[in-house]
Amino acid sequence: MQSGHFSNAQSVFKLCAPFKPTGDQPSAIETLAAGLAENLRFQTLEGVTGSGKTFTIANVIARAGKPALVISHNKTLAAQLFRELKDFFPENAVEYFISYYDYYQPEAYIPQTDTYIEKDASINEEIERLRLSATNSL
Repeated sequence: MQSGHFSNAQSVFKLCAPFKPTGDQPSAIETLAAGLAENLRFQTLEGVTGSGKTFTIANVIARAGKPALVISHNKTLAAQLFRELKDFFPENAVEYFISYYDYYQPEAYIPQTDTYIEKDASINEEIERLRLSATNSL
């Protein structure tokens, strides 16, 4: 199991994983970490599904020693990233913040038929709890 303590003056990140970076991961970690050190504004990590992008980013986060905001384009991937990063950093705060609506229909009016549709929503209480935890961590 890989267990590395990476630190800076503000925080300590302990990355825990049952494997070490392999293949292109070590060079990607080095390149991305160097880019952070050089304050590069934009960097991209590309890879096919299952290539270890989350593990690579976890190594970069640990090496940088700074809090990170991970953004996803959908709730399914956000949940996967949350679970994996929580496993990689069991001793650090990993939080989850997404919309707490399982379903949301905004109010609407259809003038052609003079139809008013009321707003309707279903809130997921577990996601709401996770959102509150995330904002509390800030």
